[in-house]
Amino acid sequence: SRSFTTDFQGRYPTGNVMCPLIDLVNHSPDAKPSFRWTPVETKKTPHMDTSRATGVPRLGGRFELIAQEGTSKGQQVYISYGELSSEQLLQNYGFVPDSNRHDCFRVYERELWMSLPEVRED
Repeated sequence: SRSFTTDFQGRYPTGNVMCPLIDLVNHSPDAKPSFRWTPVETKKTPHMDTSRATGVPRLGGRFELIAQEGTSKGQQVYISYGELSSEQLLQNYGFVPDSNRHDCFRVYERELWMSLPEVRED
């Protein structure tokens, strides 16, 4: 499961929502889907309930993933896991994309200076 930040449409303070199964949606760095939390109220399920086990408020509602405009029926919908390097995607999500514009190679100043022959103290 993943956690997403939502504004609860102004009904509650901004917070995070756990969203089971959203991990099944593939990553694309160019994905621009939107997410929305929609409150659902019924007589059996009040809009806001408190868990007896934890005392944490539970909100009645659903979390929706909305495809980009122009997405055809049957076309795959993507989400972006963020502007992450291939190393971060591998460590956090278990995959490496074929190409990634967010990859970088860090060079520390000391290593850079030490690589220059006239600076080294051999």
